[in-house]
Amino acid sequence: TVGAFSVISVCLLLLVDFSSLYVLYSQNTDFLSFILIPFASRAFIAVVLFTFKPLENNKGLLFFFRDGMKKYHIVLCIVQFVVVAAVFALINLNLFYALMLSSVISFLVCKTAERLLGGINGDVTGGGIIVFEAFMYFISALVL
Repeated sequence: TVGAFSVISVCLLLLVDFSSLYVLYSQNTDFLSFILIPFASRAFIAVVLFTFKPLENNKGLLFFFRDGMKKYHIVLCIVQFVVVAAVFALINLNLFYALMLSSVISFLVCKTAERLLGGINGDVTGGGIIVFEAFMYFISALVL
């Protein structure tokens, strides 16, 4: 069962994503750069996943991802995010700014969830990815 506000939230998310992508499409925006957004969101959230405190007694997917974590995994995720940011800076500086702002918003959402729940789990990281991408599309539609 789901609550009414979760249904409303999903509808609002779909509305924001659809309207943002429609605006970008109607302005003949080069969509090649938007292929990189999922890479950036997942690299950013992987750093969050590896560095934030997990929920106690968490035996979900987050537990398995963190179990074999090495320092170079964090470094590789940071490098992936920096490469995407550099490509965005070369393509259009506004895309770079949108990426940075989306990162900050997603970080704040995950940090708030960590504080309220006492840690993060896979649902928090999945929500962070959704928030990151939705804000990236929305901000890009505003500035491009």
